[in-house]
Amino acid sequence: MAAVIDTLPKMGKNDSLIAEAAVRGWLPTRTFGAHKWEVGGLMIVAGSPNYVGAPLLCATAAARSGAGVVMLATPRSIIGPIATRLPEAIFLPLPEGDPQVFASKGQELIFERFEKTRALVIGPGLGQDQHASALMAALFGKGRISRSSAIGFYNQANDSSDGDASSQIAGGEKQAVVDADGLNWLSSQDEWWTKCAPNSLVLTPHAGEMSRLVGAPAEEIIADPVGVAKDAAANGGK
Repeated sequence: MAAVIDTLPKMGKNDSLIAEAAVRGWLPTRTFGAHKWEVGGLMIVAGSPNYVGAPLLCATAAARSGAGVVMLATPRSIIGPIATRLPEAIFLPLPEGDPQVFASKGQELIFERFEKTRALVIGPGLGQDQHASALMAALFGKGRISRSSAIGFYNQANDSSDGDASSQIAGGEKQAVVDADGLNWLSSQDEWWTKCAPNSLVLTPHAGEMSRLVGAPAEEIIADPVGVAKDAAANGGK
């Protein structure tokens, strides 16, 4: 049976927990007449045919927490069920079919809209198949994916390629939260942190995901989550 955390983790003298009072103090106050883009836009890359609830929950939380505009890049086939629950979101339909077309078009759509956003969320319900892997590689600038040609064809991505830094969306100038299947993809990449700008990523792993990221048993992470997190941050991910 997996270990269960039933007490607060061990804290250092300069450590603190993120509690409701702290979060309320961080949230900005909207001024009267504020425009939605002044409040801030958020891009979310999430979801797959097997996981419809994850992108819905993520986008709903973003809207409720104060994002002025929530843009959700998700497979075209699951937009309908999500839109009936969250009609205020802006949807970027990702084509389904060939994984490289999925990644190429996804990168293109996100790149076009990303300039207006302040932050990015990647990973909830994205899956761990070839489509998710190709898209993650494209977002991290690892796949050499060109813009669409005049007749709508795309060059293939290559996960093992160093790619083009100018096409990197995640790990670049704007901050990104990487969660769930985004973390699972990172754990399969060698020294991924060396390709990212300092302080550009916020990782939100549970014990199992952290185990894959740092190569330590989940029991060790549960025993000292604060220490493991601090060591991983100091050592660049390993």
